[in-house]
Amino acid sequence: MQKVITEKDGCEITVFAEKVGQNIWFHYEGRTVCIAAEDVKHRGKNSSSNATPGQIVAPMPGKILKLNVSLNDEVKKDQVVVIMEAMKMEYSLVSDIDGQVTELKIAVGDQVPKDQVLVQVSEKN
Repeated sequence: MQKVITEKDGCEITVFAEKVGQNIWFHYEGRTVCIAAEDVKHRGKNSSSNATPGQIVAPMPGKILKLNVSLNDEVKKDQVVVIMEAMKMEYSLVSDIDGQVTELKIAVGDQVPKDQVLVQVSEKN
């Protein structure tokens, strides 16, 4: 996670940002927002994220609260697949492609590190 210092209404503020796959997560004043990377005008390469299409990875260390899919389930793009808790917040992690769940690498209650692959969704042939 990168610490970004910027200005708002003439005051210096600190925002935390993390690029994960095709999304950028921002955390500021207890709120976390996820924005599709293509919607952000300034895009920098983040070497800490190795996610490929279909990989759902932990944006930060946390605990798995809920799995909304099972192995071999079909999912749609933007469907919530995993809900995790990190920094006292809940994060809904979505699939970035339509496809089928081919790997579940976690279970409810697991503690996961940042960038761990949680679920693999593969396009159907």
